[in-house]
Formats: sequence, C-alpha cells, structure tokens
Amino acid sequence: MRFLGINVRDSRDKAQAFERAFQSNYPSIFDPSGKATLGFQGQIAGYTPTTLIIDRTGRIAGIVNGAIQKETLLNSIRHVSEEAPSPLQGIP
Repeated sequence: MRFLGINVRDSRDKAQAFERAFQSNYPSIFDPSGKATLGFQGQIAGYTPTTLIIDRTGRIAGIVNGAIQKETLLNSIRHVSEEAPSPLQGIP
C-alpha cells in the first residue's frame, strides 16, 4: 500500500506546515498547476481534499470528495486489496 499527497491548493509553506503538524510519513508533491492530476479529469470534482483509491491494476477503485475518516479509508483500502486480480492483468 502506498500513499502520495498532491498539493494543488495551498502555498508550499502551508503544505509543509500541514505535513509537520500531522507528521505525514508519505511523500507529497507541490503541484499548484494541477499537472499531476490531469489524468484524473472527469474522475474528481475539484474538491479539496479528494482521496483516490487506486487498485493494483491502476484503475480508480474509489473516490472520496472531502474529508475522510481513518476507519472509512482503512475499510476502503482493505476492500480494494482483497479484490481478485483481473485475469487480464499483465497481458499487453
């Protein structure tokens, strides 16, 4: 399981202060132009924060717009991780 934060809204200083305050232990990138999220257009509605759960094949398996509770996030991740891999996975 991996996490990546993408900051598209706050200043770099505010984003770093958030990471320190909440002791984030996952990487985060500063992307005010939104280039990193272009591939998700049509999938997310522009809410901040938005949580995307990506399955092992790279498919968006879940979207939560707005704040998410820890237990909800863990349950969603658990559900996605228990899904069987696609029989086509790895086939070009």
